[in-house]
Amino acid sequence: MRRHTMPISWLRRDPRHYRFAMPNAVWEYKLKPIEFSIFSYLCYRPSTKTLTPDVISAGVHLTTGTVKKYLAALVAKELIGEDGTSILKCKDKNFFTLPNEVFLLRLPPSAFMIYAYLKRVVKDFLILFTEYSKNRHSKSRGPNGSRPAHAPLTRQ
Repeated sequence: MRRHTMPISWLRRDPRHYRFAMPNAVWEYKLKPIEFSIFSYLCYRPSTKTLTPDVISAGVHLTTGTVKKYLAALVAKELIGEDGTSILKCKDKNFFTLPNEVFLLRLPPSAFMIYAYLKRVVKDFLILFTEYSKNRHSKSRGPNGSRPAHAPLTRQ
């Protein structure tokens, strides 16, 4: 009988190789969906040597003229530098991640922005829920880690 090995599953992949980080501060700028998708692509491909408006337009599925227009808007809002590098950085826990495959879906910019927002909200919810569970669990334990004795039930 031949032994079969399982291929690398989605659950065992290293997230650094298939996700990219986006700073949470990007939501404070109230970007238009097209600006957001271009900024996301610049976070996905941080190398500026090969990033021309033509390459970016192919990645976000927009025309080159539209990309040039919104790149200038991002520079004016001081989100990216003149060379196309992101000025906002992902520090400590102040970021959320998106899968690299999101650009292969050919989502319209508004759907892309909604998807990113929902990913961020779910991440924040999971963090809050985990903290709530830890606090609730620690309060239900006594000082030495044992469960407190419950009063016996009495009939009235």
